[in-house]
Amino acid sequence: MVDVDDLQGTTVEVPLNSSLIITTDWSDVDGYTAQLSDPTIAEFVRGADTGDAAFSPRLTPKQVGETEVIVSNEDQDPHAVEFTLEVTPIQGG
Repeated sequence: MVDVDDLQGTTVEVPLNSSLIITTDWSDVDGYTAQLSDPTIAEFVRGADTGDAAFSPRLTPKQVGETEVIVSNEDQDPHAVEFTLEVTPIQGG
């Protein structure tokens, strides 16, 4: 888990068998979107608020590699965060 404000300008390594969960102080978890320079590397899953539970947005790796990511919240404009996601091989696998 990484706070959205800590991602700006960083490179985040995520093993292929894991996910990057993006946490935030904002209650609008389903307002986040993402653009990936290479969508074959990872998939963005929007957050959701069911009323009973809130689920943070996440990036789920598809294959080993690197992609630039821009995450933004349409309700918090102009809050956009740019970072690099590096998907690494599964450790010990």
